[in-house]
Amino acid sequence: MTAPFYFLLAPCRLALLGVALCVSVSALLVAAEPAPAVIRTIAEGEKGKSNSFDKTFVFHESVDGIDFAVDDPKSANKLNLKYGTYTVEYGVPDSIDYMKAKVLEEAGTLDKALEAYQRAAIGSKMEWVKEDSQLRGAQAAVQLKKYDDALALVAALEKDAARSTRLAKALLVRGQAQIAKGDAAGATKTFTALTAMAKEWGPDAAIFGARGQAGLLSADKKFAEAADVLAKLLARIDAVKQHDEVGGLVLALAAAQRDAGKPADALITIQAYVWKDIDADQQAQLHVLWGTILAQQGDAASLTAAYDQAALANVTKGASAATLAAAKALAISVNDKLAKDATVSAADKAEFKRTLSFF
Repeated sequence: MTAPFYFLLAPCRLALLGVALCVSVSALLVAAEPAPAVIRTIAEGEKGKSNSFDKTFVFHESVDGIDFAVDDPKSANKLNLKYGTYTVEYGVPDSIDYMKAKVLEEAGTLDKALEAYQRAAIGSKMEWVKEDSQLRGAQAAVQLKKYDDALALVAALEKDAARSTRLAKALLVRGQAQIAKGDAAGATKTFTALTAMAKEWGPDAAIFGARGQAGLLSADKKFAEAADVLAKLLARIDAVKQHDEVGGLVLALAAAQRDAGKPADALITIQAYVWKDIDADQQAQLHVLWGTILAQQGDAASLTAAYDQAALANVTKGASAATLAAAKALAISVNDKLAKDATVSAADKAEFKRTLSFF
């Protein structure tokens, strides 16, 4: 339901609806340009009541909360919601570079996307666009093995917005870059700090911290220990509430279990989560990992099932260009093995080859 605007006359009345909302002092620290957005409060329990603010202008968002005005960006009433009690969907960004970067990223043109994100991080006047550009740019830089660029973008985010809601994920990226550069001491420091942030930044920080620590262990070939760290956290978190990030945790756990020589455990882990409400790209990645493990078994039945997993990843709406490329590579590899398998009929081989055109 849309909250009536007369609540602006007395913002704290919304407490009567079970919503922690009142005039914000920190709203005086505004971004250079207010950002259009839709904000929805999160109801807790059966008696909780959620509200939707369909036309808002966000001045500042951090782990201390979100400061905004309803209907009019010049309103004298700046409202605040506590971090974790709302969801926000930002509107059109103010940066053409940011929009171009997202399109390029989705198309898999990461080098150009990185350049556009770097420009957007400097040129945008909207706080969320600048921060998201720094985070996404750092992620793209790690994929491109441009680790110094990744570290620079994360450092800029930390300097510009030390309380950013995106900082926890950015620190995971920093640690991954540090591991890749051989800086185990730096990565350890990063992940220790990240884990300690969970109290304020929430369970996502705990997930990122565990993934980072497991990454360090895996880099030392301690796969069983890495799997243990991840499994213990997975058992503690609420997978429903953390549906946006639980897929990444499951991916890391299944990969560690496979690398520890326990592919059966990895498949059990994957199958327990792949059909749940998780991030679409992570879901597609789980299908690829499932197929990869099956393909390693080498028999015709396992190869056929592996091909099916590649196909499922390929049709997952929201899968990234990188994941789709991995699914295609898996399908081609499996098809090559099936083509050489004497137990597979000529008709089936022809059908597998024909369906490759769908990837």
